[in-house]
Amino acid sequence: MLPPSPPSTLYSPPHPSQTTLPEITRSTCLSYAQTRFPHATIREAPHQGRCSYTLFLLFNNNKNNTILQFRPPRHALDLSITAAAHLIFGETLVPQTHFLGVINPRVTAAANEPSSSPPCDDTAEEVGGTTMIMLIYTHTLVRGVPLSTFLTLRLQEAKGTPPSPPLEGVVRSLAQQYFIPSLRHSLPPSSARLPVLKRAVGWGMRRQAERLLRGLPVRFRGVVGEVVAAMGEIEGWLPWGLTHGDFLGGGNVLVGFDGDEGGGGEGQEGKGEERLTGLVDWAEGEWLPFGVGLYGLEEVLGRTVTDGKGTRFEYYPDAERLRAAFWEEMVAAVPELACGSREREVVEKARLLGLLLWYGIAFDDGALNRVVQPGRDDEELQKLDLFLLGVCHDIKTSPIPSEQSGNLDEWQTVAGPAASHTQAQRWSEQGLSYAEALKRKFVPGSCRPS
Repeated sequence: MLPPSPPSTLYSPPHPSQTTLPEITRSTCLSYAQTRFPHATIREAPHQGRCSYTLFLLFNNNKNNTILQFRPPRHALDLSITAAAHLIFGETLVPQTHFLGVINPRVTAAANEPSSSPPCDDTAEEVGGTTMIMLIYTHTLVRGVPLSTFLTLRLQEAKGTPPSPPLEGVVRSLAQQYFIPSLRHSLPPSSARLPVLKRAVGWGMRRQAERLLRGLPVRFRGVVGEVVAAMGEIEGWLPWGLTHGDFLGGGNVLVGFDGDEGGGGEGQEGKGEERLTGLVDWAEGEWLPFGVGLYGLEEVLGRTVTDGKGTRFEYYPDAERLRAAFWEEMVAAVPELACGSREREVVEKARLLGLLLWYGIAFDDGALNRVVQPGRDDEELQKLDLFLLGVCHDIKTSPIPSEQSGNLDEWQTVAGPAASHTQAQRWSEQGLSYAEALKRKFVPGSCRPS
C-alpha cells in the first residue's frame, strides 16, 4: 500500500487530468520503482497526466528527493530541449531531466548512462494487450505550487467571490525569468543550428497558418490572413528562442513567494510577493520565433469560469493592468520592444500566430493535423473569440452565431476595451486591419494608445 500524499511543498511536474494508462502498466511502473530504488519512500503524485505516470522518490536526508516519471514512446521527452531549458532558465526554474531506460513487457532495459536518444516505437506501445512500453525519466524537484492550485486557493479564501488575484509579481517575473532569457539566448533565423533544432511546430507553422485560413470560421479570416501575410517576417526576421509549449491551464507554471524556500501555498501570506518559481513539463518545448510563446500570457491573465451562465474563459478585472506591467518589464530590458517599433509590430504578429496555433489546431494526442470545429472544440473557439476578437460568450449556454445568419448582435462583449462583434464586422467590411483595430482598443492586445 502506498504512503499518503507528499507534503504541500513537494510537487511533481503537474498535469491537467488523471492518467489513462492501463492499471497493469501502473503496477509494472510501481514494481520497477520499488526494485530500482529500494531505500526510497515512494508516493504517487496527486496530479497525474493523461500520457505519463509520476512518482515521488523521498529519501531520509531529503537532499536526494527526486521525481520518477514514466511516459509512452509517443510522448517521449526531447532531452536536448530539457537540457537547453535547464541551462537557459536555470536550475531553480527548470528541473534537470535524465533518461534512465525502458520498461518493456518482454525485457526491462535500464540504461547505464543517461541517453539523449531514448528508443521510440510509436506502433509498439501495447504488447499482447497486457502492458505498455514505457520510457523512464527522473526530474529534480522545483519549488512552488501550480498556478492553477494557487488561484483555486485564492478563490476559496474569497468565499466564492470572483477575485482579482495578486498576479503582478507573477507576470513581472514571467517576463524577467522566462521571456527575456528566451530572447537573450535566441538564435538568428539564419543560424546554421536552426534546421537541426527545429521540431514539428517550427517546421509546420506556415502550413498550419494556411490550414487555419481555410478551416477556421470566417469571422477569424481577417486575423489569420494578416498572420499568413506576415509569415516571412515572423520566420525570417525574428530571432528564434526556446519556447515552453504547454501553459494551458496553469498546471506547468509554478509560483511561490519571495524568500519562501517552501514554495508558497496556503497560509503563506506576508512572506513576500508571489513570483514565478518553476516551469515544468517541457514535453512540448520547441525553438520558435520570439513572440509565438506569448500565447501563454493570456492563460495567466484569466481563468475558466463555470456558473449558472455556462462555461467560459474570462479575463480578470485587472488583466490590462497586469499586461501593462508585463510589457513594462519587457521594454525596460529590451527597449526595441517599445510600442510603435517594427520589432514590437512583428512580435505582435508572432503572438497572434501563437494564439492561432495553440487554440486553432486541435491537439488530438499530439496529432496536430486538424483545425478546431464548432460543436467539437467549443472551448478552444471561445478562447479564440476572446483572445483575437475581444468577444466573450459561454460555451454551453450561448450558441455561436451562424456565419450565414448575419445576426452578429447575438454576441456578448467582454467588459473593458472590447467592441461588439457588429462593430468588428463593420470594421472588417471597411478593410480595417487587425493592427488598426488593435489601436482602436478593439481586442485585448499588447500595445495600447495613451
